Amino acid sequence: DAALEQLLRDTEAVARRWLEVENRLLDEGRSRGSVTLDLEFRELEPGWPAYADGTQAPSRIVIKQARSLDPGLPPGSERLLQLPIPRDLMIHAETIERRLCRGNRSVIEVIELRTNAMHQPDLGHARTPFLAQLNVQARAAMQGPRKFVIDHRSLATVDYGSFSEGGPWSLRVDIEPAVGSNPEIELDSLSIEAGVIRLIRDGTVVLEEPAPCALDVMLSSPQAYLRSLLSQG
Repeated sequence: DAALEQLLRDTEAVARRWLEVENRLLDEGRSRGSVTLDLEFRELEPGWPAYADGTQAPSRIVIKQARSLDPGLPPGSERLLQLPIPRDLMIHAETIERRLCRGNRSVIEVIELRTNAMHQPDLGHARTPFLAQLNVQARAAMQGPRKFVIDHRSLATVDYGSFSEGGPWSLRVDIEPAVGSNPEIELDSLSIEAGVIRLIRDGTVVLEEPAPCALDVMLSSPQAYLRSLLSQG
């Protein structure tokens, strides 16, 4: 009914305001896009509260108070807060990992995050990682060398292949055209598949070479750590 529709609008306004206040201290790459709130409602009788000018308020439902149900930052994440990871993903992080793929002419660093599958709401990265940042260095590539760092805001598409279904780790990203056309970048896409790096510009592979990847765990929840021990056994 009309009262519930108004309550929904009021709730959305509270959530937007909450995010606005929290994001004041965060740059765009780390600003959060979601919040979980516990709201307390109160149904008011007509005429309450009494206004000095005699205005009679109608009966209505108001939000009495709100508090966040989001967890705090995971232990050990303090040293990672400057990474371009949205804060709502950071507080639900189960693992943050760095993959360093190194060839003779290129080095690509990939920083990615996975969220805890037991946390609600589901932010979509319990199985498929969130790609936070790419650091690319390429020498002796066609059309000149490349050296740049981009984050998730500069990526048009991210494809992990069958990794979320248990397949081997692989990655293909398409870079936003406005970013990829930058003279320091000049790439449309890059991929790391089966231990091979490929950098692509205007449909042409400008660099291709073997580049085995090493994994460095930057953050791991206690549950993820225990699972890793079990998988080793």
